[in-house]
Amino acid sequence: MPAKIATAKTKNYVAAGFGLIALGLGLNVIVLAHLFPSNLWLQSFLVRGVIYTLNFLLVFYGILFCFYKRAPFFVIVLLWILGAEGVLRLNGYVPWNPRKEIDILVEPPKAVYGYDPFLGYVNNPGHFKITFPTGYSFEVTHQENGFRKTRSGLLPQPTQGQIWIFGCSSTYGWSLNDSEAFAWLVQEKLPDYEVINFAGAGYGMLQTYLQYREALKSMEAPKVAILVYAPYLEWRHPILRSWRKSNVHFNRAGQLGYPAEWMDEQGQNHRFKNNREYKAVPFMQNSALLNLLDQLYNRFQELWVGGRISKIAERTLEEFARESKQHDVKMILAGLVDDQRVRDMFERAGSLGIYSTDVSLDWSDPRTNNLPHDKHPSAYANRKMAEKLLDAIQKVLPESAPRTQ
Repeated sequence: MPAKIATAKTKNYVAAGFGLIALGLGLNVIVLAHLFPSNLWLQSFLVRGVIYTLNFLLVFYGILFCFYKRAPFFVIVLLWILGAEGVLRLNGYVPWNPRKEIDILVEPPKAVYGYDPFLGYVNNPGHFKITFPTGYSFEVTHQENGFRKTRSGLLPQPTQGQIWIFGCSSTYGWSLNDSEAFAWLVQEKLPDYEVINFAGAGYGMLQTYLQYREALKSMEAPKVAILVYAPYLEWRHPILRSWRKSNVHFNRAGQLGYPAEWMDEQGQNHRFKNNREYKAVPFMQNSALLNLLDQLYNRFQELWVGGRISKIAERTLEEFARESKQHDVKMILAGLVDDQRVRDMFERAGSLGIYSTDVSLDWSDPRTNNLPHDKHPSAYANRKMAEKLLDAIQKVLPESAPRTQ
């Protein structure tokens, strides 16, 4: 091959190689901007920018080596995979470990939650002491029906009906003793009513609706039903791989599954064939690279279906309203945070005849959480939220005059 032609061909390969590097870095910027929180974006970009630059350099020189030395292309691909795996592990990335569990101590040593074929999981009956690695502990009591205890034996028997409260771990009162959770505090002020806390740690909007629908079939309808809402409840949906993957690590607290059915934005019901397992990428438990690719895929799935998830949540709220109207239940939508999505849901709730109330606090105030032990609302925050909920209950149920026993 003439020298000039070889030189020109080499320049073309060099230009193509650096073009691949530029494309790779451009894609990195897009990926990182959506995959990681904004406050960590720069840090993530610096770390992963170096990683991916090295990877693309390896590909670039691999291509040159492949064309000029006639090495099999699969060898170059294998070198890239091994190089990427090594660089990722050196930077703290690890393969997926489905057996890695949250670091808590449960006494007695039995599951706080149990698999349920319909809801995915429910609270197991019993009294439990839960201790965090910091040494902080709290005690929870689940009644025979799985609902968290909300009243002491000193209160009189309720005569005016029930008040149902639905929500996630913040409503459940995670990291708090029974008597510190706001459902208990509301019960203390309304002893003539029976307050039932349906909440479960990690529950999403779908599970709260399924609980409500099924409870109305088997129990006397309540006077008031309260859904404590935050936007992240929408994202705890079984169609999202990221939510299913995150649940795997809670096995120390109990075996978790996913709701057996779900409703789409048109109100059509769908059923899962297998609501107990997360279908991982093959060999993800052996490769940090494949685990990262799975994480990327899950994040892009969230971006892809984001608008659909919001519509499903609004449709679910419509079903809450329909069931409430059919059973003559006063419904309250309580916003746990103050943002535009919550305000949008308040507006939608108003059009459905649902009363909305803001129970959010300044969550940047250290008094409102249990850090450094846990980020959930503190006993102080629960007292404030109980006060706000009592005001809302009295507005929809004027005959409920809060009183202290």
